[in-house]
Amino acid sequence: MAVEPGGNLVLLVEDDDGMRAALARVLSVAGYDVRHFASAEAFQAAVGAVPPPRAVCLVLDLRLPGISGLELMQWMKARSFGLPVVMVTAFDHASTHEQARQAGAASCLLKPFAGQALLAAVRGAIEAGVRAGTP
Repeated sequence: MAVEPGGNLVLLVEDDDGMRAALARVLSVAGYDVRHFASAEAFQAAVGAVPPPRAVCLVLDLRLPGISGLELMQWMKARSFGLPVVMVTAFDHASTHEQARQAGAASCLLKPFAGQALLAAVRGAIEAGVRAGTP
């Protein structure tokens, strides 16, 4: 999937209501359109197997009720979803970060993190996706 001109939609999957609202606010203030979901299942039901037009990145919590962030990434990979992922987690384990990277995450942020760290990770993921030919 090539980047659509004017693409600025960031998809966000985070089960914590307060964290989801805070992340969405940071991204919105930075000029991104944000579509957010409280679970991987809600994401799958709403989005399906093809990224929405203008989607440029997915910010994904690692630990979610039901389908985990890593399982969602495997689901996306099996469908050639082609969207760069920034993984976020509250669990600081080297194996967690390694699992995220092996699954294809562009980066993995440890909660709590500064809004600027999120924006830098999203920009980096988008740029890496553009260089690879897929956002």
